[in-house]
Amino acid sequence: MSRQKTLAVTALLAGAIASPAIAEGVLIPVENRRDHVFNPVDGVLYITTGSGDVARWDVDQQILLSSYVGVGNSLRAIDITPDGSSAYITEAQRDIAQGYIRKVDLASGMTTSLTYAPVGDPGEELGAWDLSITNTGKAFFTVDENAFSNRAWPLREIDLSTDMITLRVFDAGSSVDMVQPRTTIVRSADRSALFFAETDSLSGPFFNYDSASDTFPNHSLIGTSILDTASAVSRDGSLFAQGVLDDIRIYDSGLSLVTTLNNLDGGMVFSPTQDLLFTASSVSSEIVVYETQTWMEVDRFDAGETLQSTLAFSDGVMSMTDDGQWLFLSTDSGIRAYNIPAPSAMVVLWGVCVGAGVRRRRSAT
Repeated sequence: MSRQKTLAVTALLAGAIASPAIAEGVLIPVENRRDHVFNPVDGVLYITTGSGDVARWDVDQQILLSSYVGVGNSLRAIDITPDGSSAYITEAQRDIAQGYIRKVDLASGMTTSLTYAPVGDPGEELGAWDLSITNTGKAFFTVDENAFSNRAWPLREIDLSTDMITLRVFDAGSSVDMVQPRTTIVRSADRSALFFAETDSLSGPFFNYDSASDTFPNHSLIGTSILDTASAVSRDGSLFAQGVLDDIRIYDSGLSLVTTLNNLDGGMVFSPTQDLLFTASSVSSEIVVYETQTWMEVDRFDAGETLQSTLAFSDGVMSMTDDGQWLFLSTDSGIRAYNIPAPSAMVVLWGVCVGAGVRRRRSAT
């Protein structure tokens, strides 16, 4: 066996990579779902909706709990504070004089509305778009715009200790202190790193944020539009994944290209516990799993229904529980939940998986 193949075997054994023997996928029938995030404190998946409610799915009981009704008018992105006490949610609709971030007490469902002043001419800046929370008491969010505005917008920061919203000064975006409308934000599981993708630009600018230094250390260009594509960050912020047309490009923490995975356009998320990237394909309607040291495909299984290409806050939104045991995927029917078994050892010999190897699985319906 060559040294390269020996190293691949060693890496896989050392990581005890899972080969998920997927149990039945559970359909969570939430209409008009937008975004979702799991709270490990109460074991609930929180789901935003376009109708302004927050749906709740109990992972252990596998049942929908009563929704938090009337949180807002039309909700988009959601993230939860590290202590699991509150959710911050972007509101798609705004008034003439102010926009809103909805803060929800997850124990009671009580909502507080944080306000911010739009910039530009009246009607240009629309509601809040995406949002992520770091491990240092900060949240960042971006906004949407009128289709004819054709300009960049401020990146806003929330101080979670006071809920004060300010304009962030930084130099990593496509314009000074500005980002394109509908810029997406994803975070690592440990909240140490954020990845920003300026999707409303023909050149595809992207950049990262390091919470320890409170800086935006790197920025680069995809070279083409990345509108309605997915992004993901590995659990420690060492890898970033970005959808580009029908492929996924993998970058290191310095934003240098590592590899490209082809024909995967239906969403993605890194495992919070293992060196795995879960992806989806609208071509085969399968979930495809890659090991992130060698970038070998280690598993694939049927999604349980026909998958579509990723759309912002629609099909292709993926998340996982903090223990990596449940994978969630937004589909036409609602949200599919897949039970991912605990890790098991895998041996790879000469590029062929032996034992718990790559294999197609039955439909997860």
